[in-house]
Amino acid sequence: RKEGREWDGKDEAELEALLTQYESLRKESLQTINNRVQILMLGIAAIGALVGGSLSIGNPLASRNIIYAIFSGAIPLISIFVLFVWIGEAMRSSRVGYFLAADIEAAVNEKLGRFIMKWETNLWVGTQKRDEMWGPSMMAFVIIAVIALASPWCGLLLIGINRVARIWLVVAVPYIFLI
Repeated sequence: RKEGREWDGKDEAELEALLTQYESLRKESLQTINNRVQILMLGIAAIGALVGGSLSIGNPLASRNIIYAIFSGAIPLISIFVLFVWIGEAMRSSRVGYFLAADIEAAVNEKLGRFIMKWETNLWVGTQKRDEMWGPSMMAFVIIAVIALASPWCGLLLIGINRVARIWLVVAVPYIFLI
């Protein structure tokens, strides 16, 4: 409670509203984490299905165009789509965390007159360690990015093109541009 003023029903209602909003936004933040995991799982499953289907073709040399289209077109496009959706969810989570730290926690702490709510604030100011940069979700993100870049090269190898080093430069340029 603020100094020099009695706590009243309006203060109680405001605190209740702030805590309800805090709880709602924390749930949204947790949902974005679940969404990122699901996005990565679905993306990896789709890529795995394409790779499995390509490798099960009986005569790869006779189906060169299909295999190459899958490895140089479909797999990188799915990977890039997964990456963009994943980044969107990560940005949403970051936005929610910042709002919780800068607005809601600050308002609750001001209302109570002491530093009580501090989890998101500690994450943002660096007193609480974040694992986002080197955590499992980011490593899965890196794996999807590597798949997007390496799949055209793998496709060339599968269809039996031996001059991969020279062709790789031509194939990689559009993907490097996207990244």
